[in-house]
Amino acid sequence: METNSIIKVSISTYGTVNLESGWTSKEVSLPRQSATVEDVLHLVKLMDGRAVFDLIADKSGIRESYGIWLNGRVLSDRTALHTRLKNEDQIAIGSSIRAIGGG
Repeated sequence: METNSIIKVSISTYGTVNLESGWTSKEVSLPRQSATVEDVLHLVKLMDGRAVFDLIADKSGIRESYGIWLNGRVLSDRTALHTRLKNEDQIAIGSSIRAIGGG
């Protein structure tokens, strides 16, 4: 069992999220006990100071025009934001394929 109370997560941005954030990738550290996808989205910021969460999600979940991938797996349902993270997980955030492809 891991005893480290801090985990590191890598985040990459694409499309609109990249344009709004001004960065393509970064690594964040956060306490293991509060390590969910939503926590990370509140932690990382856009250029205007808002949290990435405010751009791509709301209380109902991920906005339809955006997508989140965790270790290459699409997170798509309402509970996706509450997905627990592990050390060295990789999150990608960007415009959803449906929004880009129109279908």
